[in-house]
Amino acid sequence: MLVSPDPADSCYLREILGSLDCGLVSALDLSSAKRVLGNGGFRVVITERDLPDGDWFNVLCSVQGLEAPPLLIVISRLADEHLWVEVLNRSGFDVLPKPLVRSEVCRVMGHALGRRTSLVPKPPARSGRGSQLQWASAGSRAC
Repeated sequence: MLVSPDPADSCYLREILGSLDCGLVSALDLSSAKRVLGNGGFRVVITERDLPDGDWFNVLCSVQGLEAPPLLIVISRLADEHLWVEVLNRSGFDVLPKPLVRSEVCRVMGHALGRRTSLVPKPPARSGRGSQLQWASAGSRAC
């Protein structure tokens, strides 16, 4: 799941995670994220540091209240050592600096999903794939 008001983040992460056979569900702010999180089944939540109605720590508090809390990854243009230490000290999983880099997203998601080997993107489909902006299909894993 992604919590970010930035449509560019959603498109880019959808493309990256789609190549890893992971679906992506997006929420624009904290309140909509809370509604979506109530459906459960997420292993990882990626959130923008600052949201229109909260911040990454509010998202962390929301996921920690779930039966099977997903790991939290924070993304930010202001990612620095201070933010990284704060996220880790408060039980977050990792921080990804923006602009997002495909190899770093794959590396961090690989660790978050508990893979022992690197995630290798599958080649893009030749035709009939549909829009990258579609919600995750029923057959995709929710990440």
